[in-house]
Amino acid sequence: MKYINKCLLFLPVILISFSVAGQQGQRRMHDERMRAIESRRIAYFTEKMSLTPSEATVFWPIYNEYLREMEELNLRQRQWSRELDASSGMSEAEAAAFAEREVQRFEQTARLKRTYHEKLKAVLPAKKIVQLYEAEKSFNRLLFRESQHRMRDRRGQ
Repeated sequence: MKYINKCLLFLPVILISFSVAGQQGQRRMHDERMRAIESRRIAYFTEKMSLTPSEATVFWPIYNEYLREMEELNLRQRQWSRELDASSGMSEAEAAAFAEREVQRFEQTARLKRTYHEKLKAVLPAKKIVQLYEAEKSFNRLLFRESQHRMRDRRGQ
């Protein structure tokens, strides 16, 4: 009986340990996927933009800063949207606030893009900036298509 009581006491600890280990494993896999995507992005953009080593040296720090700021902006928006989704039904005032917030997000995104466009103009020729914008679009389409293929493959199994 004492043995069973001890097992019952340690069972939650063991289950929590497995849960935490599983979450850490998922986090590690996510981080590895993100590093792989980032490596592909660097290679893809460098090729599409025909960046020289000296151009790459000045381009990547600026572009990485831009990506960090965009991610922060998007994270704030997702958090706000989740809070709004948590409440069932939207009042007219909440809908108005949500719509206004969306317009503000578009404006913030445009200001951020303008800021980094100006920074890039100072270090790259205009043709390479246009190539950057095209590379961003085509790389995102590539990732999207790959994601769709993975989802189809999972459903087909």
